Amino acid sequence: MDKPVNPKLHGIIDYVFSGIQLIAPPLLGLNTDTQQNYQALGTGFLLASTLTNTPVGLKK
Repeated sequence: MDKPVNPKLHGIIDYVFSGIQLIAPPLLGLNTDTQQNYQALGTGFLLASTLTNTPVGLKK
C-alpha cells in the first residue's frame, strides 16, 4: 500500500504548519496570551521538525 504522504512532503507540511502557528495569531488579532501560546507551540514544532532525521531536517 502506498503512503499518501512521503517523508519529504511531510517535513514541508510540518514547516508550513509551524509558520502558520507563528504568523497567524497576530494577523487574526487574537489576544496576547493566545498569541504567545501559539507562538510557543509553533516554535516547538519548528525545532522538532528541524532536528528530526527527515529529508528536510538538519539531522541526516
